[in-house]
Amino acid sequence: MGAGCDFKCKIQTGGRWYRVTRTGAAPSRPAPTAAVTTTTATPASAMLVELGDAVTAAVPNSDTTVEGGPEIVRLGSSQHIQLLLQRIAELQRNTACEDLASSRELVARAHELHFLLANPDTFATADSAAAAPGTSVEYKAGAPSAAGFDSTHTLASHPLQHEPSITSSMGDTIHVTVSTFGDIKAGVEEIEVDDHSDVALFRVPQMRQYFTSDGVLHRTAHKAHVPWLELFEDLIYVAALAKISHILSAHIGWTGLYEFVLCFVPLFFHWSMLALYNNRMVHNDMVHKFWSLLQMIVVLGLGVNATNAFDPDTNVNTSLQFLTTVMTGQGLVQLATLYDAYFIPEHRAYLLTQAVIRIPEESMYILAALMPAHSTAQMIAWSLACASCAATSFFGGMTTRALGRYGYMTGALNIEHIVERYSNWVAVTLGEVATAIMFVNTRELVLPDVGSAFGLAIAFAIQLTYIRVEGGSHASHAIRRNAYTGVSWNLLHLPFTMSIAAMGANVSNMVNMILVGDSDLHSFQHYFFWGVLAFTYLSMAVLASLHEPLAHVPHLTLMSPRGLIGLRLLLVVIFVALGFVGKALHFTPLANLVVAASVALVGVVVEEIGRVPPPRAVVRRMLTQGSLQAVPTEEGTSALEKLD
Repeated sequence: MGAGCDFKCKIQTGGRWYRVTRTGAAPSRPAPTAAVTTTTATPASAMLVELGDAVTAAVPNSDTTVEGGPEIVRLGSSQHIQLLLQRIAELQRNTACEDLASSRELVARAHELHFLLANPDTFATADSAAAAPGTSVEYKAGAPSAAGFDSTHTLASHPLQHEPSITSSMGDTIHVTVSTFGDIKAGVEEIEVDDHSDVALFRVPQMRQYFTSDGVLHRTAHKAHVPWLELFEDLIYVAALAKISHILSAHIGWTGLYEFVLCFVPLFFHWSMLALYNNRMVHNDMVHKFWSLLQMIVVLGLGVNATNAFDPDTNVNTSLQFLTTVMTGQGLVQLATLYDAYFIPEHRAYLLTQAVIRIPEESMYILAALMPAHSTAQMIAWSLACASCAATSFFGGMTTRALGRYGYMTGALNIEHIVERYSNWVAVTLGEVATAIMFVNTRELVLPDVGSAFGLAIAFAIQLTYIRVEGGSHASHAIRRNAYTGVSWNLLHLPFTMSIAAMGANVSNMVNMILVGDSDLHSFQHYFFWGVLAFTYLSMAVLASLHEPLAHVPHLTLMSPRGLIGLRLLLVVIFVALGFVGKALHFTPLANLVVAASVALVGVVVEEIGRVPPPRAVVRRMLTQGSLQAVPTEEGTSALEKLD
């Protein structure tokens, strides 16, 4: 049993422990009864409302106790709910008095209680459908249905550091993804998919998860993790991205930026195609392993051929090889999709649609490859091909939505896997910053080392901020919120990671200037550095706004989710302003790196401070102003008096 499940696997109340199991022995004694009063002003009930819960639950008064209950209670039973109610009553007294740490468990318990009351039919126990004796349960319009339950793990961490999951004595884990990614409106149904065994030479492909015509999500009961093979593929992308970024670092200017974009976009969408394909399909056979090897060879080709893709000398120009490599990677995905459609007739319409919708972008790449090398016509066709990649991603999502409306079974994203995959891609681009710095810094000099350290500090700050954007819990993640926010979340990672890679190329160029003693930073390079840094933080602010945030609990965190978005937007304004100030003051490359890293790290510190509970004096002020209810303590004194 993990260290983080003490108050989820078990409940300590009334001076004794109770183990909560999904399939345990029947209770040896009847569930205890307790005097319960319906309250509307207690912190627990107020927190349920503040968190956006659609349940008004009766909360026991301070004199309620549970005596003589069994050691084991069933998950979702009336006794389980009764124990939760009593534990919440105990925690609200501790929270309002001295133990602010109890606030974390209080919110987790409130989530558990809301889930159990909102999903009475989810658990197959004799008495799980009934609420605790004496409780009053009210369902409001739009309340989550029983289908909001999803028995899977997730890699994203809960803001309370503990997921409201319950581990039974048999070791099975029931994970409520609504606590991290939000509710699934049409419901979830568990299916069996063998995606762990990898010893088969051939295996019929299978969809890992999908939507039926009624909108119900069918998915596996266990967590989908990123396999080792995909992590190894990411290492190949690091090398290819370093080669592509060298195009920009060697030619800082509009031309270099344009050529960098033409190479980065195909690399990104090649990675995205593979990530989405592996997210939806289950193979794990020898055919899939060799197919993955071919895709890694494609990535190597993209990196090698990008170096001279725009060389004016036709004898060394590799634009044709680069475009051919792009088409090869897309063709391999198309073949795999057709292969899957042959073996999975029930999903054939969806899979064929996904294959057909990519024909326009592939046609544009073929057209660009047939044009004279480095000609204007080739550049136009290449640019249209890159634009069609983004359009295909958008219309692909909308087409999937339309197929579902017409009654077809459609593919679905395994949300915890895809979120981790995109986090890995961000890490790949940030790793390119370090790679670019080490590539140019080859001498044992102090100043280049200092510049490299501050460049790495910028990447470090971006990574921590992105983790806070994507690694926490949401009332509804962008992917789960609606089709438009999901597609926007996907596409926004293109300019976001492109700006990170461009910043890395610029940082490496600045380190190289420090290395050779050149302090004359021309205007484009100066404004470009601050511009891409500002755009990087703007992208993270927009990404955060695509999620529906959890309601702010004032005595748990100093800053609300909206306040954190405002902090990132403030950093955008500061970076833009520093671009003009730095130009007026003639910042050297080292000064640019030092100032940018300092501001980024200060932003990280402020954001971390904003996530901690407020000081006791602030809580006391909340009590004084009525923001929190002063609850009587066991000694008869109020919480406000105890804080004096």
